[in-house]
Amino acid sequence: MIPAPRCPHRIPSALAAVAAALGALVAAPAHAQAPPPTANVENVIGQILVLIRDGSKKLSERLGEIFAAASEIGPQAERVLALMTDLDGLPKLWKALPLMVAMWAAAGAIEWLLRRRIRPAQQWAAAAAQTQIPHQWLRRGGALGLELLCLAVFFFAAMVLSFVFFELGDPMRVLPVALALIRVVVQAFWALGRFLASRRAWAYATVGGLVIGSAVAASMLMLYGLKAELAILFQLVCGTLAAAVILFFVTKRALARSGGARVVIPLAVVVLWHNWASDLALGREAGTMAAGGAILCLLAIAYVADYVAALRAALPAAEGEQRIAERRAFERLINGIGSCIRVALAFVAVLLAVESGPFGVSGFLKTKSGGAVLAAAVNAAIAILIGYVIWALIKYWIDKRLAVKTTDPGASGAAKEEGEGGTARVGTRAETLLPLFRAFAFVLIATVIVFSVLSSFGVDIGPLLAGAGIVGIAVGFGAQSLVKDIFSGIFFLIDDAFRVGEYISFGNLRGEVEGISIRSLRLRHHRGPVHTVPYGEIKSITNYSRDWVIMKLRIGVKYGTDIDKVRKLIKKLGQEMLTDPDYGQLLLEPPKSQGILEFGDYAIIIRVKFKTKPREEFVIRRVLNERLKKLFEANGIEFAFPTVTVMSIPGTDVEIEAAAARALIAKKQAEAEKAKEPA
Repeated sequence: MIPAPRCPHRIPSALAAVAAALGALVAAPAHAQAPPPTANVENVIGQILVLIRDGSKKLSERLGEIFAAASEIGPQAERVLALMTDLDGLPKLWKALPLMVAMWAAAGAIEWLLRRRIRPAQQWAAAAAQTQIPHQWLRRGGALGLELLCLAVFFFAAMVLSFVFFELGDPMRVLPVALALIRVVVQAFWALGRFLASRRAWAYATVGGLVIGSAVAASMLMLYGLKAELAILFQLVCGTLAAAVILFFVTKRALARSGGARVVIPLAVVVLWHNWASDLALGREAGTMAAGGAILCLLAIAYVADYVAALRAALPAAEGEQRIAERRAFERLINGIGSCIRVALAFVAVLLAVESGPFGVSGFLKTKSGGAVLAAAVNAAIAILIGYVIWALIKYWIDKRLAVKTTDPGASGAAKEEGEGGTARVGTRAETLLPLFRAFAFVLIATVIVFSVLSSFGVDIGPLLAGAGIVGIAVGFGAQSLVKDIFSGIFFLIDDAFRVGEYISFGNLRGEVEGISIRSLRLRHHRGPVHTVPYGEIKSITNYSRDWVIMKLRIGVKYGTDIDKVRKLIKKLGQEMLTDPDYGQLLLEPPKSQGILEFGDYAIIIRVKFKTKPREEFVIRRVLNERLKKLFEANGIEFAFPTVTVMSIPGTDVEIEAAAARALIAKKQAEAEKAKEPA
């Protein structure tokens, strides 16, 4: 091997060499940036065609230079080795290898001592054992921070020890520091995979090592004199391998999904890899970073979708109507937030993708028309995303409140069988008002978003607002009954005059409140008919479903009945019904006698009163009547009923006719009893 000539620009000190190596990580190989395409072309399509033509020509020429440089790999390798070993070649490299291993071992020992002290492995285990999601993320974040701290200590120790194991002016000292940095990068990506709770943390380490590690290695090799085209070719190869790993996993994920959108992410990865490779070849640092950022956004979109699905699957099973409703509300919230995050990431990915690519589309964005379009799109997207997040949070809050049902289950089963007083559960005031508030909030947010988007694209919304005001005034004058209905309904709801599920009456209509809207009330009669009544036609409302109901009964007994005995029997029956397992829970006060109400023509009228829950009074009345009849019969108390007394004189025609009637009745009764006897 012929030694390469001594480089006149040798680095004078090891410190300067390390600084140059670290600086090369920040700045990739730079090439002269071509000026933006001419802005003289006023037509947007014409500008894009010019950009495509110029970008294709530049990319073709640059790729020819890069692949032509591949024939110089041998001489370039000899040059790098000569400059790395100060013209001593492989013997010095083999001699320095034990020093490198010792340096890494010493730095690794320092890292090991730190790990024993702070124990990041225990933090990973504690994060896996957590059941609550916020605590999981906090634990994993703490573990990631400890991992990065250990890696930072290792790298700092390696840099310091390089001054110990290598001479100050030895160019070989950069090599172990750069390799230590590559190791730090690989393990940092592995820790990132664990932070994201991925089962394939090694894939993160592989991709990160190929992309970032190749950039570190290329910068180091260029520091030792490697030609820029070969450094770019090396990064292209490593980046292509990383893209292949990414494409494999996103394709595998896409095959496990259903729907036509599942192929979008793999195709987008291929397109963005093309943009990244093209910008790297053309030396466009900003475009290369933009393409890489867009790929990261795509991976984040896939991760968020999978995480939301896993989060939904991990929710505990819900039992009961309220728990199921709360779980559904939470599922809708996380789906909405997840969709919002994915849309935001997709928008950022599109912006970054536009900034990358071989055709210099970013040059179009720097023109007046392109900048205006970009600014309008960004403003519109921000308005839509903010509005969507606000709507998702409001909807979740309302759905969660609606999931908390009232403790009043409505009418009992017996009341439903009676068909009196409605059958549905009585809703709370929140259940009545919140659906209206949700509809109002949706209309308001949608209106604000529409006007914001129109304003972003340069539409003057002032005339629209003025026109809307004029239309509102015209509607107010032309639809006075509609305005009356709306305002009447608002004040009825503010006064809490009725709720969904309550039994009310007004005018000649009565029934259960089945639904409400901004303008009208839907009332279902207990026999089935549905009445839809505008609020403006309601003068007053009688509500039968609030708090309690008192019912008073009139019972007629014969003259001569012991009233004290009747009062005691009714009181005893009331206490029995109060302790009854079926009907006692419906009573608020037991049935009791209020004494003699009046003296009738043929009976003494006694009043009986009881107090029940709303819509249960008909059930208690039926049961009380049945039990009173049995109780009175068992105690010899007779109910009074109208009678007619006929006076007859012996020997008259009236007496003869009465006797004949009695004989006929007796004969028919005998025939009826005979017919009942078995044959």
